[in-house]
Amino acid sequence: MGYLVFSDEWNRAFADQINQNEAYRKAAADWEWPLVLMLEPENTGVWLDLYRGKCRSARAISAADWEVADYAISTNLAQWQQILSGERDPIMALMRGKLNLRRGKLLKLARYGSAAKQLVASAAKIPTVFPGEATGNSIEILSPKSVANQNVKIYVTTSPAGLDQDSFPMKLYHKAKRLGIWNPQDIDFSEDIIQWQSFNPTEKEVLLHLSALFQ
Repeated sequence: MGYLVFSDEWNRAFADQINQNEAYRKAAADWEWPLVLMLEPENTGVWLDLYRGKCRSARAISAADWEVADYAISTNLAQWQQILSGERDPIMALMRGKLNLRRGKLLKLARYGSAAKQLVASAAKIPTVFPGEATGNSIEILSPKSVANQNVKIYVTTSPAGLDQDSFPMKLYHKAKRLGIWNPQDIDFSEDIIQWQSFNPTEKEVLLHLSALFQ
């Protein structure tokens, strides 16, 4: 029997798991802002008082929390299932609009990608159930192990001998060259390199996350 997500029991268990997570303590050593997580459209959620790698308290949210929280994130049932099971990266979910950043700055939040992943890892250790959307029954959360065992095809374009010319992406590349659509070797990246070197580390990290969406 698990805890209903964002219930008082679940919130307390979440705080306990966060405080037992040494990796989170290190990754969030300079994080000093409360975080609100909310389930839509029920408007239930948790207020996490996070400060320098520790969770000082966790409680059910109130209407006033949206006005004072430094960071507030919300989404629907299906997305929370994927996030809290470890199936979906939280920072990437924010960039793709799967998570709604109601308060706070994405650029600043992106600096704490490792801390966000450790929050998810802490939540994944809680026996969690979600409210049923249509039937009223509870739905058991997917475990990270069950997700990892799913058969997902991955294309790899390199091998010990170099580029794998028989891989699907490389075949598309050569087809585009043959048909004269475009030739990457003809593109001048000199200005792009200069612009890239002018970015600060946070800007580079965010751009790398965004570019990964198109790979």
